[in-house]
Amino acid sequence: MCVAKRTARDREWHTQGENGLVLANMTLVPIRGKGISMNGDYLRSVGSAAILLWGLLVANALSCSTNDQKPMAPAASSGASNGAGDGGTPAGLSPRTMALLAKGMGKTKPITDTHVHLFQPSRSGVAWPSSSNATLYKDYLPGDYLTMAATTTPPILGSGIVEASPWNDDTQWVLGQVDKTANKDFFPWYVAQLDISSADFITNLTSYLKVDPMTNPDADKIVGLRVYLWSGSINPTDPIQKANLTEVQRLGLTLDVISRGQPALMNETNPKAQVVALAQAFPGIRIIIDHMAGAKIAAAMPDPRWMSDIGLLANQPNIFIKWSAFFDAANATGDESKPWTAPKDMMSYKVIFDALFNAFGEDRLIWGSNYPVVLLAGTVQEELQIAEDYLATKTAPVDGGTAYPLARDKIMAKNALLFYRRVPGWTPTAGDAGVGDGGAGAIDAKTQALIDKFVTGKTKPVVDSHQHVFQPSRSGVSPFLYPDPANTTLYHDFVPKNCVALSTKATCGPAYADEIAGQGILLTGVVEASPLNNNATGNYDTDWVLNQIAGNDQFFNYTAQLDISSKDFIKNLDLNAEGWTGPGDAGVNRHDMVAGLRVYLWSAAVDVTDPTQIANLTEVQKRGMTLDIISRGQPALMNEKNPKAGIVALAKMFPKIRIIIDHMAGAKIAAATPDPRWALTDLPSLAAQPNIYVKFSAFFDAANATGDESKPWTAPKDMMSYKPIFDTLWSAFGEDRIIWGSNWPPVKLAGTIAEEVKIAEDYLATKTSDQRDKVMFKNAILFYRRIP
Repeated sequence: MCVAKRTARDREWHTQGENGLVLANMTLVPIRGKGISMNGDYLRSVGSAAILLWGLLVANALSCSTNDQKPMAPAASSGASNGAGDGGTPAGLSPRTMALLAKGMGKTKPITDTHVHLFQPSRSGVAWPSSSNATLYKDYLPGDYLTMAATTTPPILGSGIVEASPWNDDTQWVLGQVDKTANKDFFPWYVAQLDISSADFITNLTSYLKVDPMTNPDADKIVGLRVYLWSGSINPTDPIQKANLTEVQRLGLTLDVISRGQPALMNETNPKAQVVALAQAFPGIRIIIDHMAGAKIAAAMPDPRWMSDIGLLANQPNIFIKWSAFFDAANATGDESKPWTAPKDMMSYKVIFDALFNAFGEDRLIWGSNYPVVLLAGTVQEELQIAEDYLATKTAPVDGGTAYPLARDKIMAKNALLFYRRVPGWTPTAGDAGVGDGGAGAIDAKTQALIDKFVTGKTKPVVDSHQHVFQPSRSGVSPFLYPDPANTTLYHDFVPKNCVALSTKATCGPAYADEIAGQGILLTGVVEASPLNNNATGNYDTDWVLNQIAGNDQFFNYTAQLDISSKDFIKNLDLNAEGWTGPGDAGVNRHDMVAGLRVYLWSAAVDVTDPTQIANLTEVQKRGMTLDIISRGQPALMNEKNPKAGIVALAKMFPKIRIIIDHMAGAKIAAATPDPRWALTDLPSLAAQPNIYVKFSAFFDAANATGDESKPWTAPKDMMSYKPIFDTLWSAFGEDRIIWGSNWPPVKLAGTIAEEVKIAEDYLATKTSDQRDKVMFKNAILFYRRIP
């Protein structure tokens, strides 16, 4: 395995970016002892399309051989080469590249988590967990979960929250924490905790559900209640409980119930017979039994009593099972005060899973992680792997058994969205208990939108090829570089995740992980925006960014910034693109992560007659690296030093260097048709060179007539405004040489990543699905790799 342990170095140098950008081309970084790794602060300005490729690097698929050893020879027909999408799978691809491509070819499998707890012991104590629990007695906030969810394979696209506290005030506290989160829509629903046996229940419930723009703006997220955990036991004949449950049924709320079925061990107050009685007395209340109804794996066969209980529960069409907390099945006593050991292979749990699937089917099982309690025995990623391994036996059985082709997406995503909603007057639908497709007719607009967002619409793979990471609050960051301190939008810390400002010079902006959550971005490439690279005097922004993304498999590539006109270029190339960021062979392996360079931005212009540039470019070609170049084509407006003719000359002299022109090569939408010089002269001359590609990025820049990025501007958010530009690019470069990127965070000057993704998808909807996947996914992976 090509992995090495990573050091936790955090360099104190500044990473700069042109026009406020720090570019984002990233490659996965093998770290000894940790597998593919990347660090999470580095995202300053990375694009959104390359983001979620993390999952493929998983294992040994990445191996130590990360270079693709087939010489890059441009194809004469379309101008496409094996350096990017060419309609097939080029021969000679490294295991790592094949693994990344497989991620997109398999599409993203939608996942919605249904069981997450959030709490903050550091604020003033909590009812649970105990301060003696070293694993759980920590702050677990929305940002922590978002960071974790963005790195699972497949990525988690949304999650519900289940309250763990008996204190009523904590309901509004949790909702308030979510409301402060940049991507609060990632958490579409919330299950509150309330005492069903209390005489004040209806009063408290009414308060919970009353939307107040100032004090309770997200009350409509409350879709259900967690009951019978901190108080009372089930007794549907009790007058108080009966009145309270009648109100729950009238409002169409759900109930989460813990029923472990082992009273001797765990003081069980909710045996299965009482849950059945509750379901029978209130058939319009949808009840979900959390954590596999207390299943254990102590024996080869499930406990006969548990098996009998499961049959009784399944007979009630309004009872569902939460397929969650797998590792609890290996905790014989149920003691969660300290960690325990649990198997991580699917076969250890298969007999339990089979019993649940046979009883409840594909429509009444709903997956959940039980985060952060899962950390007592494993990780969410390990739980997901077990779940996927089991569901693969149902969607495509190898033993001739019955196939359930929809089971995987129902159990891992869709069932949750259909269950966790308010449904006044709910009654079971024959055959699917009102959760499966048979109940679709009663789906409200909000739920349908969630299904479209998290399930239907997120099966399309996306790689963000242009993202920047920077942190002006660090010491040593020059205020005269980029971004300008006067830029109130960009002069913030923009990092991959979990931002902590290091001084009062700048505050934290939204983390990249939060900005892309729910967007389906599988992988991200970082493009450096700073001229302060590693050199003979020390290791600067190159290593700082690499260490920010180390351990974060969201990032697959990093494009370093170097001065191609420097006599020290080759020496600096070794310092920035070879060896390890740590001492010896520790930290991030630069060779594996740095596939290319961003050039001619902070230094001299393209000049292929200059002997120094010729020598340096010859070395770039020898190493099979890529070049990112800005060429806006408007010298009068933006001090253009890289006119298209110079890039054409470069491409001709070095035909094996793959060159990508960032940000649609400076296209503008001032007129109904593109600028004739850009459309009829510059673009065709670039496209005629088969080693030149164009980055389908920074759409909103096309509405910035002067190119001034020192302050926000207004840009249209509809695809049709950009269609003439897109059509011209497509006609010139085709499906194989166009690569999407977000240009985050400069995109924030005029819009959002989500708006850019929608514009791109709307345009590509006019093309075939294969063409769409090339532009939004495959081309980036094939381009951003070394091909000596």
